[in-house]
Amino acid sequence: MTSPLLAVVPARGDSVGVPGKALRPVAGVPMILRTLRTVEESGVATRIVVSTDCPRIASFCRLRGYEVLDRPSELALPDVPVIAAARHAVETLGWGGDVAIFQPTSFRWPPSAAFWSIAGQHFRASQNSVKLLRKACAGWWRRFHQ
Repeated sequence: MTSPLLAVVPARGDSVGVPGKALRPVAGVPMILRTLRTVEESGVATRIVVSTDCPRIASFCRLRGYEVLDRPSELALPDVPVIAAARHAVETLGWGGDVAIFQPTSFRWPPSAAFWSIAGQHFRASQNSVKLLRKACAGWWRRFHQ
């Protein structure tokens, strides 16, 4: 990447389907930690920040050396899109570069996939839209526009 990239990992504490899923282990490693490590190992991000409303997630991430941004409760409701958390991070941090969102429960991809997917699939902090990448079935990437 030629310009600085902020990786935002939005981790709500109150999942509707599976409460606390970001901290749930898969093969002994919490899902959010797998995502954070993948982003780190990929080298795509200049800065990684976890946006959360959950003290447990915040504490877990801070204890492992990750930057955490406390998300306001009004941005942690189930019907609030993750782009709102990314915008909050951009505004709070005064970030002027590119931004990418990495879902904390989409952990089944290698670091090389993060680099491949992020090339051209991010947004500039000054734009009003973003392309989100989510892991789809059978290893294919789909783009969701918000």
